[in-house]
Formats: sequence, C-alpha cells, structure tokens
Amino acid sequence: MKFIEVKTGDEKLEELFLKVPLLIYKDDPNWIRPLDKDIESVFDPASNPAFKNGEVIRWILLDSSNLAIGRVAAFINREMIANMEDPAGGMGFFECINDKSAAFMLFDACAEWLKSKDVHIMDGPVNFGERDRFWGLLVDGFGPASYMENYNPPYYKSLFEDYGFRLYFEQNTYLIDKYKVQAPRLDKISKWVARKPGVRFEHITKKELPRYIDDFVYIYNQSWSGFENFKPVTSADITSVFKSMLPIMIPEFIWFGYVDDEPAGFNVFIPEVNQIFKYVDGRLNLLGKIKFGWHQLIKSNHKVKGLVFGILPKYQNMGIDAVLSYYFYLELMKKDQYRDVGISWIGGFNPKMNSLIEALSGVVDKVHYTYRKMLDDSIAFKPYSIAKT
Repeated sequence: MKFIEVKTGDEKLEELFLKVPLLIYKDDPNWIRPLDKDIESVFDPASNPAFKNGEVIRWILLDSSNLAIGRVAAFINREMIANMEDPAGGMGFFECINDKSAAFMLFDACAEWLKSKDVHIMDGPVNFGERDRFWGLLVDGFGPASYMENYNPPYYKSLFEDYGFRLYFEQNTYLIDKYKVQAPRLDKISKWVARKPGVRFEHITKKELPRYIDDFVYIYNQSWSGFENFKPVTSADITSVFKSMLPIMIPEFIWFGYVDDEPAGFNVFIPEVNQIFKYVDGRLNLLGKIKFGWHQLIKSNHKVKGLVFGILPKYQNMGIDAVLSYYFYLELMKKDQYRDVGISWIGGFNPKMNSLIEALSGVVDKVHYTYRKMLDDSIAFKPYSIAKT
C-alpha cells in the first residue's frame, strides 16, 4: 500500500479523493453521496475561511494494484490552538475498506503530521471548519443521512476505537413526528410567555434579512460562548449561510424572539434537501439542477431539518425556546408536504437542548461520536465538559 498526497489544483487527484467513497458504499442503499462542491469547498482556500488561520493536508491510500482504498485529511486551526492548554488538531473525511492495517496507516499519517505541527491531541472525524457539517462518526441509526451529516459503515467504530480513539462527546440526531407533538402543553406555555410585557415573536422576511442576520450574530455569539473552544461568528459568515439557503428557505420556518426589542432567541429550520440530493449523485451540474428542480416541483421531500438554535443566556429560563418551537410547529402543520422534523448535532454536553427536544416528543434517531486520541502519553484524557450556560 502507498500514500499519495492530494495537492490543491491537481484535478485528477482531487477527483479521485471524491470517488473513494464510491467503492466503500457501492452496495449500501442508505448512503447518499455528498455534493462534490460541498467537499471541494472545504479544501478550497477561496471558499473556506478556516484557511485564514489554518492548514490542511489530505491523502489517498492505494493498494498494490493502485486501487484507491482509503482517504483522509488532517488539519489545524492556529487561532483555536492558541487558546488551548493542550493543542488539538483534527482529522476527517476518513473513508476506508474494512482493513485495520489500511485504516491505521491513514490514522498514523494524520498523527505524524499533527505532531510535526506541535499538536498533541487528535480529534476525529471532524471538519476543517464549522461544526454543523461533516462532524462525528455515526455509531447508531444507519438510515439515510441529513444534508452534510456524516454517514459511514458500522465497522468504522471498531477501526477508530482499536486505534486508541476515545469518546470525547456524543451528538444526538432527533426525529419528531409532527402529529405526536404535545401541542396543548406548548400552547399553554406560549400563552403564558406571550403575556409578559415587551415580549414578541416574528418569523423572518427576505426583505429584512440583513436585520435578522445581525440579530442572529448577536444571539449566537452570546448563547454559545459557554461552550468549549467556542468561535464567534460574524455578519459576513452568516450572510453567506443565509444566501446559500435562499433557494429552499421557508421564512415561516425561521423564528426570532425579542424582549424589550432586544434579540432574545431564534430557531432555524429548512427543508431536508438530502431527500432530493440523493437523486443527483453528488453533482449539481446542469442535469443535477434539472433533477433537483423536478423533485422540488413534485415535492419529493417530506422532512424538515433543524439547523441551529440559540437563546440569550439571561432569557434561557423564560420559555422563549418553547414558544419559538410552538410557532414553528403551527406553521409546519399548515404544510401538508412535511411531516417529520430532524434535529441534528445536539451535543451530549448540552442537556437543556436535549431535554427540550425530548419534551417535544423527539426520539433519538442517530448517534454520532466525536473521538479524541492523545498523541502525547503525558497528557491526561478529559471528556468534553458540560456547558456552563
């Protein structure tokens, strides 16, 4: 077996990197090929802001007949490392045949590269960028993945754990059947909260999108600051995200709450586009766009995805989150096309959010693990800490 480093701009190797999963999942009906452009953008300095303070390397593993049997990437974020007591880097985009020696070669390559950068901890599988995508190893619930949610064969768990990776934290993906939501309870809470002076709720409008983006940044940067290794977002970051959502955005599915005109909380739900992307085979070329448009027209998707949530810390015990959920639910009930709601990336370190979703009749549909491997035996392993909010 031998490694080939994938250099940015080498179109042949970049294409091969994208195609490695085709071997791994050729007989798996639940695998939905990620969009090529979404993977490519992670490794494109012009598209990924993580390159501003970060560095990435990726490899393809070939067998003796030059068949690509694995791939992986490793990366560091110098800005985040500067704030860590023990510097940690990441590995991700791991794909490999069911062969321990091959997998360990890929892990070793990442570990040696990270150590060469004076990094003593390796987290994986994670993304070179934001946590809301391509993060964690699927260990339970091997049904079709949500958009930009990692999917993998069950045997990957043994490969990671046999190498010495340990569970750092888990991420739950919940599924809610809208017809099983305890609506009377939410209605009661909503009426109680709405009677409080100065409290109001509204869904976004595309006309006023810049205002809502500013409110999003204000809430997000305060509500998530209590989490370990938090990185603030900017208006430019969120503008890019919201612009990318415009073709599928349903304004009535995105709600904000205010207290005395101060932005207090939000929730963002969008249609689950992976139920359509499964028909385009990873390519949004002209044919892919035609297929996407056709399946939108015939309403092939019936699921909505919870993208992100936030409540200002000082308002977290006011019931704002329940009201935002209820108003979204009322709009969802008007849309016969959509029945199920998927809410992913709810960390085990966030018990308040897990409790809220379970109170809404959410059941755990998938579980992902984020692992940590100590590259320096003198550093003690510590699991991710519970949020202090």
